[in-house]
Amino acid sequence: MKTGLGLCGYACTPWIWHRLTQYLTPPLDLQLVTWPTALLPHFHTVSDFVDWLIQDEIKNHHYDFILGHSMGGIVAIQMAAFLPKIKQVILLDSFITPPSRFFQNLFEPSISKELQNQIINMLNLEKEHYSPRLADALRKINLSGLFSQLHCQVTALYGDRGYSDLKQLASQLRWSSELLDKIALGFVSNANHFPMLENPQATAEILLKILNNPNAG
Repeated sequence: MKTGLGLCGYACTPWIWHRLTQYLTPPLDLQLVTWPTALLPHFHTVSDFVDWLIQDEIKNHHYDFILGHSMGGIVAIQMAAFLPKIKQVILLDSFITPPSRFFQNLFEPSISKELQNQIINMLNLEKEHYSPRLADALRKINLSGLFSQLHCQVTALYGDRGYSDLKQLASQLRWSSELLDKIALGFVSNANHFPMLENPQATAEILLKILNNPNAG
């Protein structure tokens, strides 16, 4: 059984994975990280999350892969740049460069109001713990330069926002040709920023395909 580390995004809790895990068959040993609430006001950069993880989660453990949603994926990339033992990173709607406005939405319109409200309530509750400086840093982040330092396989998955033109979707990420060469890119249908909640079955199928064949996206 493969062992993975699941990293939440900004103002998110491990609750975001609960619909996904039921579709991960055969089951994965996915260790879900809860960000330390008491320390979050003092985490002003992504590096603060990386330092905490290395001390508390990574130092004495082995993980076959890291799955990061949104900010969690950015944390995973920065960590992989400094820890060669990390061999596989999967990004889930993580923006490693500032994307176009096309991607700046939360929900697939067809998801239930109940689920939308659950997500919004989580975000509103959790964001109170976070540093305003961190939110500003995330909006401006550009990790393009880190990819030359990576020794791992990176796959990035994004909600397709209801569009089927994969070339058009890829262009909206505003990646350089170098990034497109280094990262396996895939899209989850009928999903926006929370694919694991909006379309958990499709997300799980793609994840299992990637883990069985790292070149798949």
